[in-house]
Amino acid sequence: MVKTNSQRLTKRVIDAAASRASRYELWDSEIAGFGVRVSPSGAKAYILRYRPDGGGRSSPKRFVSIGKHGVLTPEQARNIAKKMLGAVLNGDDPAKELKSKRAELTLKSLIDLYAEVGASHLRERTRQYTLSRLRNHSVPLLGNRKVTEITVRDVEKMIR
Repeated sequence: MVKTNSQRLTKRVIDAAASRASRYELWDSEIAGFGVRVSPSGAKAYILRYRPDGGGRSSPKRFVSIGKHGVLTPEQARNIAKKMLGAVLNGDDPAKELKSKRAELTLKSLIDLYAEVGASHLRERTRQYTLSRLRNHSVPLLGNRKVTEITVRDVEKMIR
């Protein structure tokens, strides 16, 4: 990783950043931990580096991607970074939250888990009927959604 001096990140500075053989970061002089990661392909993404739990050298560094340059302006990304750092000061860990969100079960995987473990108490025909109803009606409509994202309105719509 190539170390660079920090400077105020502006659109001009970010656009002028050339790609290199390996990815590198440009750090903002205004907000500690806010920067832009430049990949070898030339793609640029805003990032935030922080240490959770009151941070100190013993805390692990966490990185969170804020968004792509071009989709977000430097000022928009800077404002998001400020909000995230405020959340970190309040004890939140945005990187951990994103990781746990990605690890959540989808409805399809929950139904598969139910088929393996939860439906064992049912008689065979009831089990087959229940699982086929779930797989044929629920999965096409809500199967790829995270279980925590499914609302009562979604279920009512599916029933209708």
